[in-house]
Amino acid sequence: MSDTQTPAEAGTKAAKRELAAADERSPAQIEAEIVATRERLAGRIDELTAYVAPPAVARRQRERIRAFYVDEFGGIRPERVAATAAVGLALLALWRRRRRARR
Repeated sequence: MSDTQTPAEAGTKAAKRELAAADERSPAQIEAEIVATRERLAGRIDELTAYVAPPAVARRQRERIRAFYVDEFGGIRPERVAATAAVGLALLALWRRRRRARR
């Protein structure tokens, strides 16, 4: 890219060079590229499908929770368990108080 050339112009020229190179390909080469691209996309779609499958999402969430409550040696992190229990009890107390106030 020269000093006077904008990024858009450089991109346009690069695209034109790619198109010129593409024009030199034979139909068999183009078809082979299409097949290779299709296979790559199919593989990526399979990976994404596996990644977003409910069992995979549940497994990742279980691992995150376990990593939060269990240390690297397999022991429970009592300070985190206690903090979670305290928050749970506070929410329960607030819920009960609101429920009683409605009566």
